[in-house]
Amino acid sequence: MANWYRKFILLFKSEKRLGANQIIDHYAGQNIEAMKSRMIDSDTCSIIDTIIQAHPHLLDDTQVDELLNPLKDYEPRRIRNLYTHLTTLQHEFIGQSELSFYHAILIVLLRRRFQPEKTFQTFTHLWQTQTNYLMDNLSLRWIASACDTFIDFDPKPTRKAILLNIITLINTVKVYETQQYLCCSSASLDEEKSAVLYAHHKPLYAGLTYFRLGKDDTLKHMRERYQHFYAEDPFSTTLLLKVFARLHDQPSAFTTLKHLHKDEKSAWW
Repeated sequence: MANWYRKFILLFKSEKRLGANQIIDHYAGQNIEAMKSRMIDSDTCSIIDTIIQAHPHLLDDTQVDELLNPLKDYEPRRIRNLYTHLTTLQHEFIGQSELSFYHAILIVLLRRRFQPEKTFQTFTHLWQTQTNYLMDNLSLRWIASACDTFIDFDPKPTRKAILLNIITLINTVKVYETQQYLCCSSASLDEEKSAVLYAHHKPLYAGLTYFRLGKDDTLKHMRERYQHFYAEDPFSTTLLLKVFARLHDQPSAFTTLKHLHKDEKSAWW
């Protein structure tokens, strides 16, 4: 019955945004601290499930069983129905708070162009009031998505430019990690090659050199230039420096170079 009613409604409304108002209304009445405390798990799902129980026609359940097949790995994918999308997306947030999931919901609504001005105001207010919580609890994937959202919707050109540095950093890491996965079977450090890079600048291509192990000061100067952005936009600069620091907490090339660095004056972390 719900599917027939949903198909009738879709004669007049887009499935991409069907039921978005109910989401905004339900979350608007929630206490932020309560959402931080409420954790999503296999038994305790999000507010989205509460809305679906009250309005079952909003969900296209013909795809849900396939998308949530426990025998398959969870894979983000494009799904037209808003509630089917969010029902599957919440499984990425198992073990995380309702507030972190709510942040992702706002991004989804903006991607679907649901009342973009009003929704972006809500998104911006969430970041203004919960900056530290979001920076400390969101994965780098969702921090990157947040930066993309500010770049797409924020009217301030300086903020867009500063946050684009974060996207450049993360995409660069993804590119070189993909190349490492495709081309290199060993993750162990090559002592002979390390000695060469300690000894001198080794040419790379197009006038560039490899990172000079132990002494290179380029990352130090890059970080200092990041810090100069504080005068223009403290919020986006704080986020940029936080992401740069977090990349040093992962098994990344930044971490490898940090461990091999010898010169305190050119330390960048």
